[in-house]
Amino acid sequence: NRDVPTYAIRRSPTGNWGFCLESCWGLFASFELPNNNQRHDHEDDVEGALLQDSTLSITSSVQWREAMLYNYGAVTLPEGRVAAAHYRRLWGDH
Repeated sequence: NRDVPTYAIRRSPTGNWGFCLESCWGLFASFELPNNNQRHDHEDDVEGALLQDSTLSITSSVQWREAMLYNYGAVTLPEGRVAAAHYRRLWGDH
């Protein structure tokens, strides 16, 4: 078993009292997600907004260290407030 980039949980922005489980690589929901093949053009289309990366909280720019370490084969990933410091100590990122 290997750690994957952290999933963050939040209430659904659609107002349906569901929740979203989100990481830089995936989005899971406690409700049916909109079909990617349907057009969602309306600015007030909240469900369609879930298909846009710009509306997601967790992006690869937030979790790039975790994704890179996973891709390099790390079994466990640093977590918590010291994760960035731990990464810099190991990899020399400033």
